[in-house]
Amino acid sequence: MPGDFVRTERTWLAYGALASYAYCLYGLGPVLAFLHADLHLSYTVTSVHSTLWAAGTVATGVSYPWLSRRFGRRRVFWSAAAAFAAGALLLVAGYQLAATLAAAAVLGAAGTSVLTATTGILADEHGPLRARALIEANVGASASAVLAPLVIGGLAATGAGWRAGMAVPVAAIAALRLRFRRLPLASTGAHAGPVPAGRLPGACWMALTLLAVVVSIEFCLVFDAALLLHAHTGLSTQHASAALSVFYAGELAGRLGGSQLARVAQALPSSGPPARPALPSPGSASPVSASRTCTRSASPWRWRPRPAAPTRPQDGRSSPSAAPSSPVRSHSAPSPTGPAWSTPT
Repeated sequence: MPGDFVRTERTWLAYGALASYAYCLYGLGPVLAFLHADLHLSYTVTSVHSTLWAAGTVATGVSYPWLSRRFGRRRVFWSAAAAFAAGALLLVAGYQLAATLAAAAVLGAAGTSVLTATTGILADEHGPLRARALIEANVGASASAVLAPLVIGGLAATGAGWRAGMAVPVAAIAALRLRFRRLPLASTGAHAGPVPAGRLPGACWMALTLLAVVVSIEFCLVFDAALLLHAHTGLSTQHASAALSVFYAGELAGRLGGSQLARVAQALPSSGPPARPALPSPGSASPVSASRTCTRSASPWRWRPRPAAPTRPQDGRSSPSAAPSSPVRSHSAPSPTGPAWSTPT
């Protein structure tokens, strides 16, 4: 049985880093609306910023495993955090298009490195209870996302200006560095299991397709909603930016409600071993739930035939040594009449 859930220094570091990343990610929409006006950009050129952010994300997804093995998690994490803070400063301090485009690419690559490292930190730190840590981290990130457009839009109406709003994640990264700079972050690998071989089944691809569609719709709104609200509804850029907080608050409510629905669904009794892996529960369509589905689905189930019936000696009595052993499947008992299944060890 797993022990009590304890939030350690590594837990708080991961929570803070993920919240800082979420602030910049969900604050990019309001920032792009203000850059569009300040630099007199076309809609096409403005959207290139989000494209470069996405390209940086893909580059990190390809290179992060090698970087982590080559330089270690701690060095990669703090280097990415420093680059992330520098990119945030460049995005708002650069008054030239080339500077803001470069900043978007840096933010995408460095921010995704921070995100990936924090996920690994929480998984290593909490082991069997990592799901709770990841849920708490994502709830905190969602709260940070709600805050970002309110702060940026609110400061735009003051003498500080909207650019001051991007100082929040920079200050947060600096505070985390001062507080946790000596904290070891090496991967322990204590909870890693064998990587299953074989192709991913259809259930996994269905979950990933659903996730891709939902995330695409989400970030169309994240990156473009403030700009289009200003252009087509008559709202000022400040009010259009602040209005995004309503959408982000709905996302926060959906994540909280979805996690509860998933918890209830997991607690429901099952009527035996499933014929195939189940899709994520309603409301739990997230990168974490999709990865769990794919991990469970990719496990190479082995068919194990039921032991043969005991041999009966000539005198008609059963031989004790020939009694069949009861097959066992992890997490659930086999059907008394159906086939026996087992997972590879």
